[in-house]
Amino acid sequence: MANCKYCNKECKRKYCNYECYWASKKGKSTEHLKSIGFQSGNKINSGRIRKDVTERNINNNPMWNSNKQKEEHTPFTLITHNGYIMDLFKSHPNADSKGYVRRHRLVMERKIDRYLRDDEIVHHIDLDKKNNHIDNLKIMTKSTHMKLHSKLRAQ
Repeated sequence: MANCKYCNKECKRKYCNYECYWASKKGKSTEHLKSIGFQSGNKINSGRIRKDVTERNINNNPMWNSNKQKEEHTPFTLITHNGYIMDLFKSHPNADSKGYVRRHRLVMERKIDRYLRDDEIVHHIDLDKKNNHIDNLKIMTKSTHMKLHSKLRAQ
């Protein structure tokens, strides 16, 4: 017979019941989880440590090379239900869950040589979502973009 690791009662296993097992795990995080970026706290999954957005840079991304054509990096393209062209770019920090990024955002990021912030919107000047020429794109804040479209709807 062995003793329970939590309550020290005599039992056949490491823990005498599930309550003792989970009570022994509460508030502990393993070194393995700390080494892959989890913060220590009351819970094991208290949150991952992320690099600050300002530290991210297109030049640090091995998949991004401004001398090459964009299509070399993203052989898979799709058009969304609302008309935006999306390219597969799994290593992009703003890619969706399947690894796709809207092409107009990639075009603008290449022009300004940095990733777009979360509060930045790329506006299509001629309102054609498939026209991703750099002369047709403009960076705006979310509030400015909403004001512009409300004025356009009113006309």
